[in-house]
Amino acid sequence: MQTTTRQTARRASRQSLANAGSPRPQPASIALLAIACLCLIASFAAGLLRAAEPGYVLHRAKSKTIRGTLAFEIHVPDLVVSEWIFFASKAPALPGQTDTQTRMSLGGEPYLDLSPRGHALLRARIPVADESQRHTLRGEIVWQATLYSRKLVKGPGDGQPHLLDVLNRKAALVESPTLDYSAPPFQDWLTRHRLQRASGESELDFARRTYLTITHAYHYDYEAKMDRRASHLCQTDQADCGGMCALFVAALRANGVPARMLFGRWAKSSHAGATLHGVAYIQQHVKAEFHVDGVGWVPADLSSGVTRDKTPEGLKYFGDDPGDFIAIHADPDFEVDSVHWGRKEIVLMQSYTYYVRGKGKLDNVTTDRVWRVETLE
Repeated sequence: MQTTTRQTARRASRQSLANAGSPRPQPASIALLAIACLCLIASFAAGLLRAAEPGYVLHRAKSKTIRGTLAFEIHVPDLVVSEWIFFASKAPALPGQTDTQTRMSLGGEPYLDLSPRGHALLRARIPVADESQRHTLRGEIVWQATLYSRKLVKGPGDGQPHLLDVLNRKAALVESPTLDYSAPPFQDWLTRHRLQRASGESELDFARRTYLTITHAYHYDYEAKMDRRASHLCQTDQADCGGMCALFVAALRANGVPARMLFGRWAKSSHAGATLHGVAYIQQHVKAEFHVDGVGWVPADLSSGVTRDKTPEGLKYFGDDPGDFIAIHADPDFEVDSVHWGRKEIVLMQSYTYYVRGKGKLDNVTTDRVWRVETLE
């Protein structure tokens, strides 16, 4: 449109020179021409606003401020440790949580992982000087944040563009070992379920259609060592919260819709002895969100949609988050420098990752973890 305007101006300028010496336009003609131009500009601007208006808005409200503490004990009876190398994720600032803080009782310096995502971590190197740490490491990781509820409703926008910058858009579209959306099995799955974004289909409509496809086709199952690659899960009909979110985010990214997984824990304390399908359960959970220009980051909780949604539409957990979850990191697939053993790949880090140097074998390892949540005024 700007190019067309400049060309029109140049033609008008040439016409003025060609008409030099002819009678000058009357004031009334100039006024009519100005009014016509203003009407054209107003019409064009209104068209732009209509194109940017998706008809939805996210209502956001403060839920609560929490402090979540993960107390842990790692015991390696068959190894005499000389150094512990310990990693934990820093809770990110997101639309659903602000004023985030992360600290470890073991200390630790800020560390940026080596993956394309560039996850923010804390890393602590702990030379063993105390005999009590030769076989056992105890400590706490504290994550604190102010949580917000978000609800997607129909209505005029809030006047903000809600656009992603280049770097954040790239991060929300990148492929990774877990979100391997270009793999042939996953591309075949998209084709079978007709999960290609149609011409003129909005980001929001496509995301809703993808959400319903997954929640209708999958049932919930949990395994501690589940293969959560999108290219694997698309060949099954069962997954846990992380697996369903991986399918959802991979499908959206494959169609050019920015999306991400949020790994964290429910904002409530764990219960002693609680298990999930025979595995110790300490409130870990995974949600997802996708970005719509003009609206922002829209939340989606797929496994809750499968296990808890009894509504006819099946959309209770699409675009509706009560602010009861703290995200510890966004997206899977970390890569860290383990110091003594080179670069190591880690799928997720809702708790922590550690490496040990010493004499003996890393056998018969036991861990104990407790998740405590306090609500702060």
